[in-house]
Amino acid sequence: MQDHDESNQNHRVKSRDGNFLAQLSDCSTVKQFKHKVHTMVSQLGLSDFSFTVVNDQSTKCLTTLPDRVRQHYLKNHLAECDLLMEHAQIDGTPLLQSAIEDYIAQCPFSSERFERNRKYFELLAGLGYHDGYCVPYTSANPTLKALFTTFSRGSDRVDFREKIQHYEVVIPFLAEAIAYFGFNLFSDYFLNKNAPPEPSLTPKPLKLLSILAKDGLSLKESAHKLCISVDTANKHVAA
Repeated sequence: MQDHDESNQNHRVKSRDGNFLAQLSDCSTVKQFKHKVHTMVSQLGLSDFSFTVVNDQSTKCLTTLPDRVRQHYLKNHLAECDLLMEHAQIDGTPLLQSAIEDYIAQCPFSSERFERNRKYFELLAGLGYHDGYCVPYTSANPTLKALFTTFSRGSDRVDFREKIQHYEVVIPFLAEAIAYFGFNLFSDYFLNKNAPPEPSLTPKPLKLLSILAKDGLSLKESAHKLCISVDTANKHVAA
């Protein structure tokens, strides 16, 4: 019964994704994009997000966290030793921030990398962010790394994990949408002006939902536009 309720809850949220994708696709500024993403995160009962993009020339951090957190991350060059980002590159699956914190705490030795990560986590905890849910973006470009993280200010670890469990299907979809629209609409901000195009930024499920939302086409018409069958389109929408 609980699984059924959670499935329905995920479905209800995903049913709003078409409108959400339409809003993202209409964003004309990074500030507007940030506001739209924050709105969706808030609809999931979470308070904040960060979308960190690292390439061989720069680090960009779009976030609703207090500015001192962003400044700390950039000033201390944490992108060079970010264990969460490292996990994203190696494993490619979502991860709770607390898993890295526990690993550092239980490790029999210490290092400068561990210490820099620990201080960052302490800063977050001091501001009421006791955990985060991190979703990596997997790029075909080895010099590009990205991580989308959601937070719930004031929630302890147990409460936070319960919130994430309700939306563990939706949040990765949201992360993929943010990367897709962020990199395509604001490549000058997130990437470099002369950066090569990202080949993996146009998955058909996202393109399908985007067409449905923006062009107002039927599922059959959208499937035809993407040169896929209606059956395949149905699977994409239900995925």
